[in-house]
Amino acid sequence: MRDIGVGRRVNGYGGISKALKGHFRSDTLGDTVLFVQSGSAPTIWIERINRSDVYISFQNSEETEQLYHDILAKYIDS
Repeated sequence: MRDIGVGRRVNGYGGISKALKGHFRSDTLGDTVLFVQSGSAPTIWIERINRSDVYISFQNSEETEQLYHDILAKYIDS
């Protein structure tokens, strides 16, 4: 997430811990919704039409990768 430049918090929390959760505004990304661990990789990016994009990551990269595969499987099955 540090490579992306999360911007500033609009509604949510972040900064005290590595967890960033809530609505953020960035010069590079615009309005986003974050559920991320700031120092972790990879990060899942969900682009939404007419809504803020969502970014998700866990401290454990394997958990993030498993969620990605779960989302992909549900999307392909529908």
